[in-house]
Amino acid sequence: MHVLWKATSQAVDQWLLENNMDITRLQLSVLRMLAHHGPNTISELSRNFSIDPSTLVPTVDALERKAWLARERDPNDRRRVPLHLTEAGKAMLQQIPIVHKDDPLSMALQTVGEEQTAEIIRLLLDLIRHMPDGEQMIKDVETRLYAHGAKEHHLICRQHKDG
Repeated sequence: MHVLWKATSQAVDQWLLENNMDITRLQLSVLRMLAHHGPNTISELSRNFSIDPSTLVPTVDALERKAWLARERDPNDRRRVPLHLTEAGKAMLQQIPIVHKDDPLSMALQTVGEEQTAEIIRLLLDLIRHMPDGEQMIKDVETRLYAHGAKEHHLICRQHKDG
């Protein structure tokens, strides 16, 4: 899992650099999370990313300076400060593909073929189901895939429902 994560992360970093995008991978992840799940606080984001809130503060500050997100007070709880994706943030996300053509994981899955890809997905879903909050994690992934119109969405949903 770590090897896959590292390879895809490096590929994203390289793509962002080559395309002169003024955004880091973590900043991109924050924008995507807000786009898919709506307003979140720094604490909520830190739980979702499994990183310390203090790590997110400079990232959120940078995104706010770029006007890609905005902080707004919760009218029902003055202590809560949800982060909202701005129109400029949505426009930035439109410039960055979810999966670029040189993504190593995507290329590898294309190489192994549809049948083996389906089996890999089935096994991963089975593994995730046995984790704490596994069903919710699967639902979160389905939502993101659907939001991006991924062609694999139907395959993943079918694998999930067939259980």
